[in-house]
Amino acid sequence: MKNYLDQIKKNSIPQLHKDLIIGTLLGDSSIKIYGNKACLSFGQGSQNKDYLFYLFNIMKEYSANPQPTERKYIDPRYADKEYCSYSF
Repeated sequence: MKNYLDQIKKNSIPQLHKDLIIGTLLGDSSIKIYGNKACLSFGQGSQNKDYLFYLFNIMKEYSANPQPTERKYIDPRYADKEYCSYSF
């Protein structure tokens, strides 16, 4: 247990980033597990693009991508309407 706590202290992140992670996990972000690693994912529809880019500017040092990814898709439930979303 002590090693775990020491590791958390060494890898600490700024309070703003902790608050952002906790706040978005209660809302629109998610955590995906890949083996023994976890990935935090932020996503928004095109109507909230500015908000997502705001989050990205705060968290970009932790992102594997140089900018948010755009995804376009067709939803057959709504007369094949095309949608766009962004994530990082």
